[in-house]
Amino acid sequence: MCGIAGIWASAAKGDPAGLGSQVDTMLAAMLHRGPDQGGRWAKHLDNSAIVLGGRRLAIQDLTEAGSQPMVDPVTGNAIVFNGEIYNFPELHRELTAMGDSLTSDCDTEVVLRGYARWGAEVVDRLRGMFAFAIWDVKTQSLFLARDRLGVKPLYYHRSPGLFAFASEVRALLQGDVTPANLSPSAIRSYLAFGAVSEPVTIIQNVRAFPPGHHGFVRSGQLELTRYWSLAEAFRPARGKESPTELDERIQALLSESIKLRLISDAPIGVFLSGGLDSTVVATIAAANSPQSINSVSVVFKEREFSEKLWIDRTVSHIGSTHYEVELTESELLRLIPTALPSYDQPTVDAINTYIVSMHARQAGLTVALSGIGGDELFGGYPAFKDVPKLRSIRRTVPARLVRAGISLLDLVASRRDRFRKLSQYFLSDGNGGIEAELVHRELFLANDRRSLAFEGSISPVSDLGKGHWIPPELDDFNAISYSEMTGYLLNTLLRDTDFASMANSLEVREPYLDHHLIGAVASLPGAAKQAQQTKWLLRRVARRIVPESLIQPGKRGFSFPMDRWLREGLRQEVDDVLRDPTTSYQLSQIICQREIERVWTDFTDHKVSWTRPWALFVIKSWARSWAK
Repeated sequence: MCGIAGIWASAAKGDPAGLGSQVDTMLAAMLHRGPDQGGRWAKHLDNSAIVLGGRRLAIQDLTEAGSQPMVDPVTGNAIVFNGEIYNFPELHRELTAMGDSLTSDCDTEVVLRGYARWGAEVVDRLRGMFAFAIWDVKTQSLFLARDRLGVKPLYYHRSPGLFAFASEVRALLQGDVTPANLSPSAIRSYLAFGAVSEPVTIIQNVRAFPPGHHGFVRSGQLELTRYWSLAEAFRPARGKESPTELDERIQALLSESIKLRLISDAPIGVFLSGGLDSTVVATIAAANSPQSINSVSVVFKEREFSEKLWIDRTVSHIGSTHYEVELTESELLRLIPTALPSYDQPTVDAINTYIVSMHARQAGLTVALSGIGGDELFGGYPAFKDVPKLRSIRRTVPARLVRAGISLLDLVASRRDRFRKLSQYFLSDGNGGIEAELVHRELFLANDRRSLAFEGSISPVSDLGKGHWIPPELDDFNAISYSEMTGYLLNTLLRDTDFASMANSLEVREPYLDHHLIGAVASLPGAAKQAQQTKWLLRRVARRIVPESLIQPGKRGFSFPMDRWLREGLRQEVDDVLRDPTTSYQLSQIICQREIERVWTDFTDHKVSWTRPWALFVIKSWARSWAK
């Protein structure tokens, strides 16, 4: 796992020495991503120059043989690589059988030599998470690629005569590649969903390289090609199999995915939350680890939020070496000054991952397996039940009756979040509102966003979400699953997990996001995945792996008692930031300070969820550090 960066520039934009200094600055900004080794490679061309740089967190082959940037002695091609290729031993053997002489046991070299053999098609052979760049000497072009689901980040800036990329947005800012100008369209998506939706980023003129794509940069122009499609993965599978055959197949794929992610020359463990997803991962990992597996958990003294009972049961069953921390609001308050500046982009949902990653690293781990993706793939969110109900009401209940019911409820619940969301959805009649799949993810509603944002600072937002394409042929379950994977998973969970873990020099691996497993599960009809109970298919598979006593009947997800903490120990800190009109001049030109304070007052009056003021607290804190 690493941080990578690079700049291509025409002769008019700079020489290798000047560009090298910029890349060095970007690498210094990503030291946390690769504390073990760093370096850069530069080449002066006829009318341009290219500089590549990398910071390495050593996971496979801890020797200097895996150092980056890495140069192919045969072709002269150079690579900087971020991620893990779990099938690299297999590819290593294949390349060796073809006559290649590899000098390391590192996946970076396998990708570099694989590109020399197979060109851009090397990405089709890679099983893992990755973002990398290769300078192709023969074609005088830069080849970029990102993994299928977007587990690993890759950002770029393009201007006349210049192309720059990095693993973090902030690295591009610190390298003076582009000014730190906030993007109004990014603010729009942040207010809507608590995270900036790709491909835009919080900074103007910086974009996210799309998942499942590779591309060539020639003379500063990026030519993108899609090599993998999530929509295709959801295409219905042909043939039938019995429930037992299906369970055996999914169990085999999940077990294989977890086994592959145990490959590491560095200390490895599992995030254990006590829920179904992490319990299955921990159990399979423990059964396939040559020594006692490590596990890490965060618990709370607030019993309604703590999963300690289920965690203790799992630890006892698998015999893991367990590290546990009881988090309090005073500890969270102490960590905020360190945690929030580590955010690569503002997000409402990363503090939990930052804290568990910090404690995993303090326990001596370099790698941790996570249950991320299980909810999206197997149907763990309330939306999988609620969305079909919303659609059914809209289809079957006359609009006049719906409007009458909403008018009646408006008398008693007009300021409540849930009611206001449902009211907006039903009164829109499918026009001017967002899709049902996005209703539960909406943070600030359209009217709230109009109030928060100054007129003219961002474009109209009543139709936000219309561009969120979902394959029309999907049934309700699969439409929600697809929406969650391309929305919340990509823009929030994966991005948050990457920067929050890498801020602590920790690599996180997600077995549920193996593309072989996704293809097998996504292609099933929704009825095969959700029947008597939430995550019905995964629960059936789990019962083949873990004792029934470890399987919770339901779980709310890994969350903190933030509502209580914001009213108590965190209240003064949040109040100070939200009421301060000077935190960021740029942000003050986009979001109305008076409305920020109104949201805070609504929260203290128990009218809105804690997520609203927390989202505003995060973006103000982030802008204070990075966009003044």
